[in-house]
Amino acid sequence: KIETQEAFGTVINLLQFIITIGAIVLILTGIITWYLAELISAPLKKLTQTTQIIAAGDLEYRVDIKGSDEIGQLAMSFDKMTLSLKKSQDELKSYGLGLEEKVKERTKELEELKNNLEIEVGKRTQDLDDAKMVLEEKVSELTKSDKAMLIMLEDVNKSKEIIAKRSEDLEKTAA
Repeated sequence: KIETQEAFGTVINLLQFIITIGAIVLILTGIITWYLAELISAPLKKLTQTTQIIAAGDLEYRVDIKGSDEIGQLAMSFDKMTLSLKKSQDELKSYGLGLEEKVKERTKELEELKNNLEIEVGKRTQDLDDAKMVLEEKVSELTKSDKAMLIMLEDVNKSKEIIAKRSEDLEKTAA
């Protein structure tokens, strides 16, 4: 009789060898899977962090992922987009500052025009006031002259009446 250990010794050793190899393969597969996952997810995490930084307003920040794969191309496209956004923002700021400067200039010009108009209106108002005073004096003089003329006309009419009455009296006496 062969002992069971002798009979199954080779099978047990083979089974132990297969289990060891399986465990090693399983561990290596886990390590390789973890490495590949890190290889893929690390750039994606970096890209996510970068998008959050840029979304917070820092348009100077760059992705800094190099590569010719899809993630590298996405990173380059994202950097180009950020650069384009920065350029547009700078142009808008520049336009806004230029526009603000133009508004200040125009406001100053309008203020000067307003002041000049106020001075001119003041001068013309004074001229009109002066002319009004001259006209009022002339009207007053004319009014006084008219009254004097009316008095003189009344005197002439009275004189005519007196002369006419005396002429009648003379004619009656002469007759």
